[in-house]
Amino acid sequence: MSATPLAAHPSAGPAPAFRGRIGRDARSGHYAVPRRYRLHLSAADPDGLRIAVTHSLLGLDRACPVTFLPAVPDCPDGGHSALRPLYEASAHHYTGPALAPVLSDDWSGRIVSTHGPDIARDLARHFGGGRTSLYPCGRESEIEAVERMCAQGIEGAAQRAGAAGTEESECTAALGTLLARSASSTKGYVSRAI
Repeated sequence: MSATPLAAHPSAGPAPAFRGRIGRDARSGHYAVPRRYRLHLSAADPDGLRIAVTHSLLGLDRACPVTFLPAVPDCPDGGHSALRPLYEASAHHYTGPALAPVLSDDWSGRIVSTHGPDIARDLARHFGGGRTSLYPCGRESEIEAVERMCAQGIEGAAQRAGAAGTEESECTAALGTLLARSASSTKGYVSRAI
């Protein structure tokens, strides 16, 4: 598996360094086996929170254990020291920060993925066990549209509203934005579902 240092990707957020996927069988390399994988999540991260909600809704505590990381990273580069061994085992001489979320393979001791949306989809598709589908096949474009809408307005507003040390007026404005965008997205989703 190749890994690209995160510094090579200038963007609003760092690009995921690992993009492996869980497949249907042994030919995929990472196939769905209960207790093979482990999640490493920080609830302060929007992707980590999304994965934690997916994991909880599907009741995957026994199939895929979760290690919760501190909300505030403990490394100067913004990474988590608990994840450093996984990053180093997965990419020789990895120089970027050891960021969450991480889906790791307990059999190999390596990282499968650091891409939040892929992790949530793989958990839902391969470990859902007949429960209501959170990512129904054929609805991918609608799901991606909702994810983009959330990423563009709702997640940023939520982070600003809850940020430590932020002026009360800024928190109030961010909370107003969060509530307005959440309400408009709910109306749009409900009107499409009816």
